[in-house]
Amino acid sequence: MITRLGICGSAVEEISVQAGGPYANIIHKALAEFLAAHGHLVMGNSREMLELVRVANRSPLVDQRARQIWSILIQEMRKQRRIQVLEPGSDHTLSEISTAVQLANSWPDQEAPEIAMIPSAIIRLLFPAEESGITDPGTGVLLTSPAEFLESEPVQRLKTLRHDSRLSFGETRISFWQRVLKPLVASSREINIYDRYLFSELMRRSQLPPSPTQAPEALVWLLRQLDAEAPDGLVVRLFGGTAAPPQYGSAQHPDSAECAHRILVNSWVRSTHGAVARVEILAGDWKQRGVLMPHDRHIRFSESRAISIPAGLDRLKAPTVTETAGMAWRYHWTSSTVAPFVASEKELEAGSLTNQVVL
Repeated sequence: MITRLGICGSAVEEISVQAGGPYANIIHKALAEFLAAHGHLVMGNSREMLELVRVANRSPLVDQRARQIWSILIQEMRKQRRIQVLEPGSDHTLSEISTAVQLANSWPDQEAPEIAMIPSAIIRLLFPAEESGITDPGTGVLLTSPAEFLESEPVQRLKTLRHDSRLSFGETRISFWQRVLKPLVASSREINIYDRYLFSELMRRSQLPPSPTQAPEALVWLLRQLDAEAPDGLVVRLFGGTAAPPQYGSAQHPDSAECAHRILVNSWVRSTHGAVARVEILAGDWKQRGVLMPHDRHIRFSESRAISIPAGLDRLKAPTVTETAGMAWRYHWTSSTVAPFVASEKELEAGSLTNQVVL
């Protein structure tokens, strides 16, 4: 759900110069909305970052409304750690490129973005036979002009993924990790997993004879992925239910966070050199102060983004989705849509029938 993007201030200015007037602001807004939802900016050096900030603050080519859009976007992306300034950086900015060698040296191989929005004049200079949408053979980066950026393949792919948000019957959970979860994890310091059935499958399996051939259930599988591929120092917080009213089915639940801790450590061993630094288990009764736990099962990434899974994480209990209906999910990135998830977590955390164990 997140893609690495290169961008320069002169490309932003080109939108205003070419489109002009109110239509330019429509493009600025659409571009900023896409970046807010899906972007991780890769700036080739500090000068490139300063150039973008200058455009947002005082470019005479961009009107006040558009500058405000970009200024707010940059502030929010900085807070969310979704702007990376490469150090040591390249010796030029994207706006200064005039040769293929300079382009090839814009990013180290492992830090190169998937797509870069650069001025159309530079694309014409380097690739006279192409107008836009050319993949640079030296870096593998898709280069696009500002006018073509929102119609480019990576942008359209992410939009499609967001709207067709379903893991179908037979699809693999590892594909869900690669396409959806891993890109969100990459810029997160904390992952919160909330599901009142979170520990149920673990509890059920703990009462059966061990099976060396059985794949790990959903929570253990996800913790293994996080430990192997997340940024170092990750904090994972697990919010799950304990005692459930009998009318809510026969699913088994641990009776406390301590019980959840015992069954978890029997199934998952944190790697000595793994990325997960801390796991907090918060477990509470489904019903506290006469109110049931909210039914908003979700995974939240730091403060700003979340994936809701209405049917619950248990749909990922096997390597492939076994339910014929598949697994629907939804991506949330605005503060107003993420706020209810934060409230649900705080409500369970504050409950008198909730306890916590740190792993």
